[in-house]
Amino acid sequence: LSVAIVKNSLYIWAAAGFRGLCVRFSVQVSVQSLSLPSPLSSCQNPFTPSTEVAMILERITEFLDSHKLKYILIQHSPALTAREVAVAAHIPFRELAKTVVLSVGNEHVLAVLPATEMVDLTVIRQALGTPAVHLTNESAFNVLFPDTEVGAMPPFGNLFNMNVIVSQSLTEDEEIAFNAGSHRDLIKMSYEDFERLVQPKVLAFSAPRHARPNLYSAGLS
Repeated sequence: LSVAIVKNSLYIWAAAGFRGLCVRFSVQVSVQSLSLPSPLSSCQNPFTPSTEVAMILERITEFLDSHKLKYILIQHSPALTAREVAVAAHIPFRELAKTVVLSVGNEHVLAVLPATEMVDLTVIRQALGTPAVHLTNESAFNVLFPDTEVGAMPPFGNLFNMNVIVSQSLTEDEEIAFNAGSHRDLIKMSYEDFERLVQPKVLAFSAPRHARPNLYSAGLS
């Protein structure tokens, strides 16, 4: 919902989407004799993307364009969970990739895996040869990713000076889709192009939720 006052008229815009159909409409109301709180501009739609979020999306698309890669940008209604994103964007759940932030010693690493699977930290510790691997606390995200929404980090370590590890199971997909810095922007591209651009380390560190119930009960990502 968007609101604006132009020449003594109150304009209200709204949009609704259903199964790929977006319906937009506006309403005009005279405000010559209408008393409104001041200032009206202080009221902000909580789902309106901030300037910072718009900037990360621009950085991502410019990054991809500079390498002349093909991709699709999908904008959908706000969604927080992977299942909600899949429904809102009208794409198969299995095509979604999620980005998990790991602390490895004094560094941060992006772990990219299918949204249908979970990280097995024990496997990662063994593969990297260090016990100092754990999930990064979300309280650090504002510093690490200042222009992205929490939980919507894109899997491009290149943009954040971070190394990237990718789950072996994700390499089996021809295409992957992932959050592009916000909970309403999604990018879909070929996995081959993603791997060539990011050059991640491929490890078998994830497992389906139903196959590893102990990981789910432990609350791992």
